[in-house]
Amino acid sequence: MATQTAYPKLVESAQPEREPQNTSLPFQPHTVGETGLNFLFLIELLAKLLFLRGQLRLVDLAEHTRLSVSVLEPLLAFMRTERLCEASRSGLRTKRRFRAEEAAAKIPVKLLFPLLFCIFPALMLVLLGPSAISFSRVLFPALAGTP
Repeated sequence: MATQTAYPKLVESAQPEREPQNTSLPFQPHTVGETGLNFLFLIELLAKLLFLRGQLRLVDLAEHTRLSVSVLEPLLAFMRTERLCEASRSGLRTKRRFRAEEAAAKIPVKLLFPLLFCIFPALMLVLLGPSAISFSRVLFPALAGTP
């Protein structure tokens, strides 16, 4: 019986009480200078990452390097000016192309009214007008004005 009461005490004493630890994380750098790393080292790191991973979005690049976008933007701007990398805006191009295709699909509907009521009647008058006048002179000589 004595062992049964001692056993729970041993289990309780095996789990020491934990004091709350200071869990403050280091601040996230917002500039290249705040990283504490050499500028060219960061350029080489990005070049290596782009070489190994291929084409990456800025968000994916930030995730792989664990650096904020505000740190990556000047690095990428430098790499673009030195022609170490190319930046493409494929997402914007896709959206722009989609909007252009939607606008192009609406054009036939918008052109239907002006074509039917303005352009086609004028075209028919120009094309068939002279033949209608000569046809009327042949059928109705009295209307032609010749005795």
